[in-house]
Amino acid sequence: MASATAAPPSCREWTIWVVSRPALHGAGVDLEWEGCRHQVVWPAVQRAFAAEVGEPEGVRAVVFDLLWSDAPEGPTVVRFSVDPSEGPKRPAQQLVDSLGEARCSVSLRCLAREGQASDRFSHLDLLDEALLEALSSSA
Repeated sequence: MASATAAPPSCREWTIWVVSRPALHGAGVDLEWEGCRHQVVWPAVQRAFAAEVGEPEGVRAVVFDLLWSDAPEGPTVVRFSVDPSEGPKRPAQQLVDSLGEARCSVSLRCLAREGQASDRFSHLDLLDEALLEALSSSA
């Protein structure tokens, strides 16, 4: 298992798993990917991000990205989303409380405190570009 302070792999090495309804709890995150159940323990999450994606008057979602360095298939971004009307503040608070502020993006910390992510993107591909930039700068 990689330590929380280890440098992440380069951005080319990461894959993205888009999961629905992950269960956040004291030990980590339970999720299902391609029919297999996984538990991502908190020490294995190197960084966590949150951003609002979509148009202000259109369909929107709050997207969470967890950088899981020791996934079975190699470095993985675990991505899940929450409808803004379903209360994304609670999972944001759980992530910040479990990971500590140092491993959480500014936007995720704002979401946990104020109920709104400070990062906003009109399209998912713009979020992906920002994530790649963050991965590159932290490598």
